[in-house]
Amino acid sequence: MTPTVRHGLDPDFASEVLEDLYAYRRKRKVVAFAFWVVLGWLGGHRFYLERPVTGLLMLLTGGGALIWWIVDAWRIPVMVREHNAEQARRQEEGRPPLELAFMPPAAPDVLHTPAPWTVKWRQRGRLRRALRFGGDLLVLMVAGSALGSLAGVEGGTEAAFAVVALIAVTL
Repeated sequence: MTPTVRHGLDPDFASEVLEDLYAYRRKRKVVAFAFWVVLGWLGGHRFYLERPVTGLLMLLTGGGALIWWIVDAWRIPVMVREHNAEQARRQEEGRPPLELAFMPPAAPDVLHTPAPWTVKWRQRGRLRRALRFGGDLLVLMVAGSALGSLAGVEGGTEAAFAVVALIAVTL
């Protein structure tokens, strides 16, 4: 199920992003109960368990005048079990997780061949790094100038320090 990258190229970390997006996260009873205690009358636990319609109904009705909220105290273990079983079933079938039910399944060879421009871009080496650094520097200088103009006459050196820190991070 994990997307693979051939040729050793993954310039924009797309495989890591897909792996993170298509992770079949299981819900925990402790977290669901914490949401139930704190935000239960607003449907917080139902939003956590991927039940947005009933969560919205609870939000609009104040937990069904708190009656629905109290009944859910006994239903939370069942709802967590149902959610986790559905996630496991979707994973076995190769379908996206519940959070991404609207997405198509991720095929193992999604990133089979890299785009031609990425291969060319990677081969340029030093020129590519220099262009990227120059672009980053330009963006940061414009952002720093905007911050400086917002700071006005009374402004301190925070904008300059922010730009220098951002430049250091991009190196």
